[in-house]
Formats: sequence, C-alpha cells, structure tokens
Amino acid sequence: MKQKIDKKPLLNQKTKPIKKTFLQKANQAFREKKYSEALSFYKKTINNNPYLEKIVKKNIDLTIKKLRKDPPSSTSNEPIISAEKNIEFKSKKKYYQNFSEAFDPNYYLHLYPDVKEAGVDPEQHYRNWGWKEFRRPNKWFDPEHYLATYKEVAKEEVEPLGHYITEGIKRNYHTRNFCTPKKNKKQLALIDKIKFDDINEGYTSYQESDSHELAVKVIAFYLPQFHPFPENDAWWGKGFTEWTNVTKAQPNFEGHYQPHLPIHNGFYDLRIPEVMLEQAKLAKNYGVYGFNFYYYWFDGKVLMHKPFEILLKHKEIDIPFCITWANENWTRRWDGAENDILIGQNHCEEDSIKFIENLYKFFDDERYIRINNKPLLIIYRANIIPQMEETIKLWRSKAKEAGYDDLYIVCAQTFGLKSPDEFGFDAAMEFPPHTANSREISDTKKINNKKYRGRIYDYEQVVENSIKTVEPDFKLFRTCMLSWDNTARKQDNSHIFSNFSLLRYKQWISNIAINSYNNPKYRKDEKIIFVNAWNEWAEGTHLEPDRKHGYGYLQTTYDAIKNCSLDFLDTLNKPFNKHKNYAVILHIHYTDIWEDINRYLKNLNFAGFDIYITVTSLNNNIVHKIKEEYPLATIRLVENRGRDILPFINTYSKIKELGYKAICKVHSKKSIYRGDGDIIRDEVYEGLLGSEEIIKKNLLELECPTSNGVFCPKKYLIPHTEHNMTYDQETVDELCALLNINFNYSYFPAGSMYWFKPKALNGLEKIKPEFFDLENGLTDGTLAHAIERIISLLATNNHMPEVYHEL
Repeated sequence: MKQKIDKKPLLNQKTKPIKKTFLQKANQAFREKKYSEALSFYKKTINNNPYLEKIVKKNIDLTIKKLRKDPPSSTSNEPIISAEKNIEFKSKKKYYQNFSEAFDPNYYLHLYPDVKEAGVDPEQHYRNWGWKEFRRPNKWFDPEHYLATYKEVAKEEVEPLGHYITEGIKRNYHTRNFCTPKKNKKQLALIDKIKFDDINEGYTSYQESDSHELAVKVIAFYLPQFHPFPENDAWWGKGFTEWTNVTKAQPNFEGHYQPHLPIHNGFYDLRIPEVMLEQAKLAKNYGVYGFNFYYYWFDGKVLMHKPFEILLKHKEIDIPFCITWANENWTRRWDGAENDILIGQNHCEEDSIKFIENLYKFFDDERYIRINNKPLLIIYRANIIPQMEETIKLWRSKAKEAGYDDLYIVCAQTFGLKSPDEFGFDAAMEFPPHTANSREISDTKKINNKKYRGRIYDYEQVVENSIKTVEPDFKLFRTCMLSWDNTARKQDNSHIFSNFSLLRYKQWISNIAINSYNNPKYRKDEKIIFVNAWNEWAEGTHLEPDRKHGYGYLQTTYDAIKNCSLDFLDTLNKPFNKHKNYAVILHIHYTDIWEDINRYLKNLNFAGFDIYITVTSLNNNIVHKIKEEYPLATIRLVENRGRDILPFINTYSKIKELGYKAICKVHSKKSIYRGDGDIIRDEVYEGLLGSEEIIKKNLLELECPTSNGVFCPKKYLIPHTEHNMTYDQETVDELCALLNINFNYSYFPAGSMYWFKPKALNGLEKIKPEFFDLENGLTDGTLAHAIERIISLLATNNHMPEVYHEL
C-alpha cells in the first residue's frame, strides 16, 4: 500500500524526537571540540556502513589534525560535512508533489542501516540531514556528484534531488557517476579467493634473465649522493653520505619496515667506478633500460659532480641515461628547518644559458637518451623558474645553435603542475608521491614512537587510484614508485606509504607499461615509463636489492614488463578491421588451453570469421601459435584486470559498428576454485561452437523474433537468485542506473560466454576501464561478476526499448 504523504513541508512539522545516527553524533562532538569522541563515532559510522567511508573522509582527516593540534587552514570548528543548517526549498508545492515519487525509502534504509537502526523516517532523514551528508535518495541520484558538478546549485544551498526534479531535468543535468560499492571486511571474508599470481613476497635470490629487446623502456630515477663531498662535510659533518641517514632509521609503528639495508653492492661509494658499472649490469639483467640522474646545478656550481665525471669517462658503464634538473633550493629539510637554505638557485636568463650549455657534454654522449633524435631533459620544478615559457624557447634555440635537432623537454608533475602545455613542454612526467592519491591511515596503525607526528598513507590505495587514471590529451610519461618512506631523513615527522607489497607494485608497473605499449599516441621512442627509484634508500623506494626482499623489486619489474616485446609491437597493435560477417572475441589468460579453444574455433570455418584476441602474457609462444592458425587475427596485450570482461568491453566498443551479423564471446575459462571447472568450460564450448550444425542452430536462435539478441547454452542460462546475487546486488544496481535498465530477477549467461548481435549490447561501452578495481582473486562480488548478471537484461532492454530515467 502506498504511504500517504503529508504535503506540508517536513521541516516545519512537529515531530517526535529523532535518535541521532553515529555520523550526527560525530559532527556534534566535533563542534563541541570533543575530537577523540568525534573520531570514535566517525569510525563507528564506517564500521556500520562502509559505503559512508568516502562521505566522512574529510571529517576524519580534519579531526586527526585537531587531535594533533595541527589546525587546518580554516579557522572554523565546523566539520566539512555538516548536518545542521535548515534550508527550505524554493517552490515548495512543486517540490513536495514530486519528491516522494523520486525518493526510494527501501533503497535508502538498505544502503544506510544506521538510519534504519535509529528508527527515523527515511524521507524525513534525507530532507533534514541525508543530502547534506551526500547520502543517496535512490539508485539513480548522487547528491555529491550533482552538487560538485553544478556549482550554482551548491551555492544556492538547496536540496539537490528536488532541484533536479523541478529544474535540472529540464537542463539535461546528469545525476550521478558510476561507483562500485565497497565491500566490508566481513563480506570479503565470506568470499572465496583464488591465487592469481605466483609472486614471492619474501626474499628473492638473484637470477639471470632472458635477454630480449623491450618496446617499453623502464627508466629509474637515480640519486648520485652516495659519496662524501665537501659541501656535505660542512653542512652535516665529515664523511656524511646518504647512508648516514639510512642506517639510523627506526620503525615508527608495529610492522613498519625500517631500516632498509642494502645487499649486492652493500654501502657503496660512487667515487669507485666499479660500483656504477655493476649497477648498470644489474639493471640491464632485469630489464631496466636506463637511469634518470638528478642533476644538482646551482648558479654555475654542480654538487655531486664526481659520479657524472666517472660516467662520462668510463664508456664501459653500458646503460642509457638522461638528466632531471633538481632545480630547487637545497635546505636543511631533513632536520625540519625548511627555510634554512644551504645553497640556492638563481633562476635568470644568464643562469639558464650557462645551465643548458653545461649539459652539452652529456648530450654528446652516445648513451644519452634521445626522443626523435632530441636529447631528453626533465625539469623537476618548472613553475618556480621565472618566464618558463621563454626559457624553454631559449634552451631550444641554444641547442639548435649547438648543432642538435632540438630538445625534448619534459616537466615533472610536481607542486600542482599537471599539463606541459602551460609552458610549452613536449610532455609531462608523473612524479609520485607528488601525484599519489591516498587517504591518511595514521589512525589505523599502532604507533610505538611517542614522538611521531608524521603522516601514514595507503600504498594499496595509491596503486588502485593510479591504475584508474584516465589518459590525458597531452603526452604523459607514467611513473610508479615502491614503498616510499622518508623515515631515514625525518624519523619523527616522516611521510610513509604503508601496506606495500610486490604484488601491488607489479600490478602498477604492468598497468602503465601495457598502456604505453598499446597507445598509438606515443612514438616507438616515446614508449617510456619511469620508476621512483633505483636508489632512493633514504626515501625507502629502491629497485636495488635489500635484506628483506632481496632481488624481488627487480625480479617483479622484469616479470611485469617482459611481455612488452619489441618483436611483437606491430603484431599486437594492428587496427580493428572487418573482413567477414561473423567475429569471435576471445580472451586468453591461460595460454595452455589454446589448443582446446582452437579445436572448437575450427568448426566456424564454414561461415568465415574475424577473430579478436586479448592475452595477458606471451607464455607458451602464444602469439606465434595464434598467427600460425589465423594470420589476420587482431591481438592485444592486456593487464590482468577485469577478468575477461574488461578486455571484452574494450574490444566490443571498437568493433560494434563494423557491421557484424553476430559475434561469439569466449575465453580461456578454468574456474580453478572448483573441481568441475574444465567440465564447465568444455560444455559451454560445445554448446556454442561444438559443430557446424550447432553453430547454425545458434545463429538461427539469434534471429528468432522472441530472442533478445544473446544466446548461450540452456544449461548455463541460469536464473537470478538471492544466493547468486548476495555479493553483486549493489553493483548490479549501480550498473542498471548507468545503463538505464530496470532490474528484475531474470536470467544471465553464467561463465560469460555466448553468441550475440552487436546491437543487443549497446550501452556496454559506457562501462569504462577506470571503473574496474585491481585484481584480488575474488570468486564473486566483483564488477565483472555484476556485468555478467546484467547482460541478458541489457539485451532485452535494447531489443524492447522503453523510456527510462535518463542519467
């Protein structure tokens, strides 16, 4: 029965006292300056409903600052997300006539159990508080997105859903972004996991690697400070080197890995030529193409020049290199005296000319890295050089006068600078941790250093956010880092990226390497990625071996990039062209079952077909085997993310308009977490491609007037149930909102293999790569599982069009 709604404004009604939620209690405690109590309630808010983590993040950060007596820039004691100011909506009559129809009380109570437990009316709660806390009133409306996108609405301080109903809908305003709901620890504990990578998180011994040329060049940042020199003697004491800081570091919290201590070359001295010679050999063995040296030029004076003299003199140090000008003042930053300048810059035209001319001796070295025959030069802090654009023109002019074709000049993305276009650079370069994105997690650690006042961030979140970075219009050299941690320099005030693992590092470098490999925007000599760093020991990020992981950092790097073979670059980047009327989209993760798949594919030869294949590795000579059977096959190397679904969507989006009559989607399914995985795979293959007769029958089924344009074997077209939707319902709801589908229990092709008409899956391309999380080995509850569950509904929606709410 539909609830009778009082049309009078709820804000003016006399109501019973309302039990406050944890979030409201937290905000009240914050305003009363009871910061410990506020933090406790914020944590309870998230524990009670993990979906609210994003909502209260700013409040938690602000509370922690208050607890540390580190006031934020604002002098206000008001939490960022407030819930007190009563705001009435304009045109109340129209608002209340439409609002109740748009508000979904069941959805609201399901999404926010704290509201349900408080015993309040959900609609009243949303109108009074919920929208100000960015809570969602239904599946298709996100107040945070709406207010962030349409600033004029936020400025008016009106309730956003009501505004959309009365005004926004007329202006075609968008109501939400896609967001994969997070699962809490209890849910994750109930979902089985599979081991999807053989990486060793312990100590890895040295091993010789296969030598082959890679299309993607890995360049590691290189710090030349591991030797004594007069200035450091004067500033820090006789014999000071970077090792002085490294060896005295101590853990700040339980599980904190410090100190980082080297093996292989030990505590080396860069005044000895054999050190850099050995470093070059070690780097090349593990696929590291070159070093990016920090260059410390200060108005004609070069600090740490000895390693550069050795590099130029000893041509047997066989490794390409380039230079980043570390063009900031050198201060006593390690002991906290940030304004105590030891040696400063003098940015001016005269200095710029002297600087660029000083680099010619490096540019002339045959090992110096060039792009399009232009020496590569990187500027660390471009936005502190006066008249930067004119300086770049000056440098280019001077270089041409000296006989170079030009310079390839790159700005590091530091201190707010993002685009190279602002000053006329050729490209930008990521520079994590400057470009790292993570919430602070200091309050989750058991601190054992009572003097510690630093910041702790989440490495896993940094990687998760990085792999979802959307490629910009400008050229951007991507960079990953290892476990950045400057405890060695700032023991009590260090910034630490905790929760590092070799697995997450591997996923990060795989992502940026494969994106560079496949992206036609970058010339062959622009397929470069960077790693921070080769030897930043005092910042806890180093590819060089240490006592904990051994050669694991290097081995992981090699394992991640070895598939980016130069031999297959052109083969794996052919355009998507139509030759036949039918197509197969095939994803191969398990290369050892290629022969089984191919046996079924041959049954389609009678009709003729194009084949589009994605592979996650080049194991078992897979590319050669495919090309031997299908010379016109289009093959792409992809990262192991999104299972078979993300590669499928990417391929589908490129061929959907080519005019195919029908397409068959298959993949190298193993389901290794269940004993009958091989049987399931073979049964589905048989039902889709078992014989010429079966294939003809399947194609006829697609043409049937009652068909929704998707066909799979009847045994594997299974109904939605509460059981198989347990961990997927929320994500399915998100997808349905994105794709304008009304969800209802129906059927879906289990295993995600089927024949389909291209138009049946229209809209699938709206699901973007950045929606997919890192692979975690979950056997259910991922975005890929949710997409599987809406395929038939999407096809039905496209086959039988209805008018749905437009997002």
